[in-house]
Amino acid sequence: MRFIYVYFLLKEISLFRSSEADCSYQNVTKSVDNCPILPGDIYIGGLVNIHRVSKVTDDSLTEGPIQEECSNPFDHGMFTSLSIIYAIEEINAGKFLDLTNVTLGYMLTDGCRSRSVALRGAADISSGACGIEEAPVAVIADTFSASIGPVANYFQLTNTPVIAVWATSVEFTDKNLYPTFFRTVPNDDNQAEALVHIVKSFGWTWVGALATDENYGRLGIEHFKEVAKLYGICISFEMYLPTVIDSKGINDTVDLLMTHSDVKVIITFINSGYEVAKIFEECDRRKINTRVWIGTDVWIISRIFASNKYYKVIDAAIGTSIEEVRNDDFWNYFLSRTPNNTNLDSWFNKFWEKTFSCNLFENGPDKNKSSINQECWSHSLNEKADEFKTYIDFTTYNAVYAIAYAIYNIINCTDGLLKDGLCPDVNDIQPWQLMQYLRNVEFQDHIKNRQFMFDENYEVPARYTVYWWKRTTKNTVNIQIVGEYDSSATSGDYLQINESAILWDSGRSEKVPKSFCSQPCQPGTRKRLNNDKPTCCFDCVPCANNRISTIEDQNECTQCPEDHYSNDNNTECLMKETAVLAWTDTVVIAFLAWSGVGCALTFATILIFYFKKECEIVKSSSRDLSLMLQMGILTGFISPILFITPPTDIICQLRIAVPSILASFILAVFLIKIYMVIKIFNRGKKAKSMANSKIRLKKFRFLLVSLITGLQVSLVVAAFITFPVEIHLDNVSSMTETIIECKATIRTYIYNESFNLILIIVCFVLAFRARKTPHNYHEARFISVVMTFWIIIFLVSIPIHLFTVGELEPIITVMFILILNTLILIMLFLPKCYFLFVASKNDHTNTSQRISKSFTDSCATLSSAKRESGIQDCSPHDFNTNL
Repeated sequence: MRFIYVYFLLKEISLFRSSEADCSYQNVTKSVDNCPILPGDIYIGGLVNIHRVSKVTDDSLTEGPIQEECSNPFDHGMFTSLSIIYAIEEINAGKFLDLTNVTLGYMLTDGCRSRSVALRGAADISSGACGIEEAPVAVIADTFSASIGPVANYFQLTNTPVIAVWATSVEFTDKNLYPTFFRTVPNDDNQAEALVHIVKSFGWTWVGALATDENYGRLGIEHFKEVAKLYGICISFEMYLPTVIDSKGINDTVDLLMTHSDVKVIITFINSGYEVAKIFEECDRRKINTRVWIGTDVWIISRIFASNKYYKVIDAAIGTSIEEVRNDDFWNYFLSRTPNNTNLDSWFNKFWEKTFSCNLFENGPDKNKSSINQECWSHSLNEKADEFKTYIDFTTYNAVYAIAYAIYNIINCTDGLLKDGLCPDVNDIQPWQLMQYLRNVEFQDHIKNRQFMFDENYEVPARYTVYWWKRTTKNTVNIQIVGEYDSSATSGDYLQINESAILWDSGRSEKVPKSFCSQPCQPGTRKRLNNDKPTCCFDCVPCANNRISTIEDQNECTQCPEDHYSNDNNTECLMKETAVLAWTDTVVIAFLAWSGVGCALTFATILIFYFKKECEIVKSSSRDLSLMLQMGILTGFISPILFITPPTDIICQLRIAVPSILASFILAVFLIKIYMVIKIFNRGKKAKSMANSKIRLKKFRFLLVSLITGLQVSLVVAAFITFPVEIHLDNVSSMTETIIECKATIRTYIYNESFNLILIIVCFVLAFRARKTPHNYHEARFISVVMTFWIIIFLVSIPIHLFTVGELEPIITVMFILILNTLILIMLFLPKCYFLFVASKNDHTNTSQRISKSFTDSCATLSSAKRESGIQDCSPHDFNTNL
């Protein structure tokens, strides 16, 4: 229905226009009285906004149709018109492109920033109403998004491509709705993304949004919100304003700004600089001057803000506009234009009069020499060069050249893009044929020397210039370039800003103002979001142990590696120290001193027993068994070195094997000693049995010790084969240390210690039975005391081995080893050494006599068995030799 309506409407317009001989818009648009044309072989249409205001002057319908008037000459429309004329003249001159005897022509009409006027202009240039019967093969449209839609729909009926040089609304990207629409400017989605990157670059996360209540404003804000969310930027408020804002709307807008005083950055998608100016003026009246305004190309480079009445309002303003590319040749051409050398008739005259605030003719528009205002004619556009320097001709220039290169490809027919590889007839190029070549056109532009081509949506890469409002010493606003945005940047650094050129706080400070809902979370903390608030409003909570954050506003803390831990501030992962005993540790030094003293005392007992080997008390202690026991104790005092040495797989195996085997060796000696004591002092046994036991034990006691020890060695080897003991790095038990430990299973301990447990129990039972030996013979009682402590240590060591980690386990194990060896040394050897080395000779003789008397009393009870066994009489010598 939409296209049917447009079709019949335009058909009526075309019929109306065909009845007229000129382009005067009789009874329709009074201000537009001609259509500038340049004859040529192929025509390019131009729809430009020569005027900025359109209003209905008569809708009474009593004397004719509704009358609409265009007024207020628009500088930008004149700039675009001259860009089209310059580019076509340059092409026809063959400066960069030779079209081989084909001349381009143009026909221009005024769009007046109005949908209806733009639609009538489209009908004019396509129906011959401007004096040219031939329709253009393509149209360059300078109109804004709000008025170009109907124009694009109209030319869609004839498949005529429309190349927009200023319309940026994203709705025209939809090729289902606008299949013939091209543009040389990026769409508003790209501009919204560019504004997001600007906000992000200055660290702002809390912004407000003002937009016009139409497609440009709503679609711009919606896409800004979508992209901003990806970068953690939140919208505090958004307000949509009518196209023309009344006083109530202005007051409501400023009230909203005052209510959200914490929002220091305002994003604007407002389609008129005049409406923005109204807001600024009200802000000035209410002394609101601490906001940063971020604008789009609609107003950020507008000359209306150069007035000194705006400098107080704006703390800072920054924004983007279409890439500023200066064509010096065209710039000189533009500045040299005068009413005498410009083929734009009354359009240029009105532009000239507005620019210099004068009248070319004193007595009206009649070109009478006597009415010429010489002063007005004497001006030059060079006088106003600064006012036009922000206008963009690059997009128009490239649009004209895109059409020209498409025609060039048709003329040369290098690649036939029609069916069967054919090319269009140069003398009868149809708009749809040109459109096919436009879609595939590629060329190097003549200003930036970049590759130009349209993408799949008939659009170009997004390139913007970033502008900054710099406050001058004269309290005016100077618009300054501070950066650029390029969506095609391969490095991903789309935005480049020279921050050193920017001063904040009305040009007084280099410190970037802050705008956030919550204070940034410092390193060492993370953000905790509140479900009922925007994501930019959050609490800051410290990172958990072993987690860090190194930059502001991290959503999650990073886990430190296993061998690292977090510092007190949770901002850095530190390498864990290795938890092993060091030779310089106080406890290690104490253990080494203890071991050294123990070794020295043990070695001293060995020497004493050697030099006193003929003494009765040495003989009574079984010299060979005593020596074996002394060597076991000496080894026990040396073994703590294994627990102080940093662990390796071999050291770990020795830590378990050596104490276990050594314990079996000592227990074997104890077992034989106690058994011999029991046999000698057991008065209830037969003498023959006792004699045979003495002979066998004396003969095989070393062999028995070796067998018992060898059995334990076999069990240890079997345990290591079945359940290997390896070094293990424990990063879990301690936050700040890596514990290097020997990892052994409970089965390994069962294999290694079960046999020792049996020996301990047997020795304890036998020692308990030997408690009734003569009072003067104390060795069995000493052994029973040692066994009691051994059982206690054994039972305590089991949970220590299973549950103790770090340095504590080897410390306790070494302590148990030293205690046990010291106890054996003290209980079994130091008393004897005292009697041998310290006590007087009389005491020694008396002691020997008491031992001999005790033994004689024992032998008396066995006299009845003497004859049966054939054993010689008991004597102290027998006591000594049998032990």
